[in-house]
Amino acid sequence: MKLLIDRTSSTPVYLQIKEQIIALITSGALKPGEAVPSSRQLAQELGLARNTILQAYLELAAEHWIDAKPGSRTCVSDSPPGRADLSPPEQMRPTPHAHRVVEMDWSDYQFSGESFALPRYYEKWKGPEPYISFARALPDPRQFPFGRIKKVSSNLLWYPEEFFFDRGHPQGYQPLVEHLELELSRELIDMSPGTNEIVVCAGFQVGLNMLLTLLHRPGTAVAVENPTYASILNALIARRMPYVPVPMERDGMDIEYLSRSIKRKNIGLIVTVPTLHNPTATVMSLEKREALLRLARKHNIPIIEDAWAMFLKTEGRAMPSLKAMDDGGHVFLVGSFSKSFLPGFRIGFICTPGPMAVPLVKLKRATERSDSFFLQTLLLEFIKKGYMDLHVRKMARIYSERKRLTDAAMREYFPPEFRWEVPVGGFSFWVEMPRGIMSAEMLEHTVKYGVDYAPSRMFFAGKQDSHYIRIAFSMLTKAQIREGVRRMGTAIREWKGAGGK
Repeated sequence: MKLLIDRTSSTPVYLQIKEQIIALITSGALKPGEAVPSSRQLAQELGLARNTILQAYLELAAEHWIDAKPGSRTCVSDSPPGRADLSPPEQMRPTPHAHRVVEMDWSDYQFSGESFALPRYYEKWKGPEPYISFARALPDPRQFPFGRIKKVSSNLLWYPEEFFFDRGHPQGYQPLVEHLELELSRELIDMSPGTNEIVVCAGFQVGLNMLLTLLHRPGTAVAVENPTYASILNALIARRMPYVPVPMERDGMDIEYLSRSIKRKNIGLIVTVPTLHNPTATVMSLEKREALLRLARKHNIPIIEDAWAMFLKTEGRAMPSLKAMDDGGHVFLVGSFSKSFLPGFRIGFICTPGPMAVPLVKLKRATERSDSFFLQTLLLEFIKKGYMDLHVRKMARIYSERKRLTDAAMREYFPPEFRWEVPVGGFSFWVEMPRGIMSAEMLEHTVKYGVDYAPSRMFFAGKQDSHYIRIAFSMLTKAQIREGVRRMGTAIREWKGAGGK
């Protein structure tokens, strides 16, 4: 049985094996009752870990493609799904050449997902030392407060309430909504009834997609920063929404460029990450925030504000959110607990202008219905007991220390012509390289040293590559940071010496 494994593919290896075996069965190359290689034998043939083969075989067995019994031969099922009595009765069979089958043309439905995610470079790493990745700007799972989460969840489950597991109101668990209203009022956002309202959602991405559905008008374009958060760009690409990239400057998006583009390119919606912009870590200046709101008022354009870092501690004076400065009801703020607490909780919220609260709740009822009230209850209990504040403060200290260590290591090991600014918070650095160096090309060399980063093509409009890289430190230990930066610096210098710009 000949299988081809593409180790550069974003498809997990076990799924590649599973899909190719299914193709062999459905094509008749593997017949019912025919033996397939043992997991040990196939692992040796492909040079893979046996667990990878076992995972593929277990899924094939669960879907009745094969019969796999420990200690015995593994064979193709006698009635695999792809070949099980699919022949129609004799009287229903079409006569030869009675008609020509015209297959569906799916070409107009496809879209490019290139650079939506990094390839699994670590799967190809054969070095003696552990692989180190600076690509993911996420909370460190080793710091998740499992003990306190277990305590809170155990108490809730000991005295369960019916509403925990029922479908509740799509606006969200009301006590959590009220808590968020109080929190946002402390952020100087006017939460008086009818002015702004809260709608809970399953994380930023769901909130963004709901707002794109609600706010985008056919024939108009969406203005986004260039570069911008990869998930914003990916959502627009997947939805085939036209977008206008607005260049980033040292203090935020180029407002003059945006102003010139609004009528010329028919911009009807603006999406921005004004505080700790991802990936550049830029904080938009107060002057630009005011100018952006003036443009929104002048042209009656709604703004989606990605406030991902709202609950993270930052250094220095905090800048007010666009929503706090929004006296005309143009801004929809999308916040999340994914970066300050647990990414997998998928709890976020939208602060919407009052007149759009009911349409947004109706939209959610039509598309999402409601979210997990149990998780929302657990989150609120975690907050009320003071655990969230303790966790956020602890993580602020840890991330600040890792940030300083990354900065020091890059100063020691990176070439002197590499430039960056130390961010006031967040999870990553945005590093500028000499213009002749392209991030994707250099990445192919650094992975040979067992280290990677996020190339700039993930964040730029059109997924174009450039001479910037994002170095995320949040998920790495002190030892990993220092060793990873050392390896990367060695790889960069070697690559440059071998002909890289």
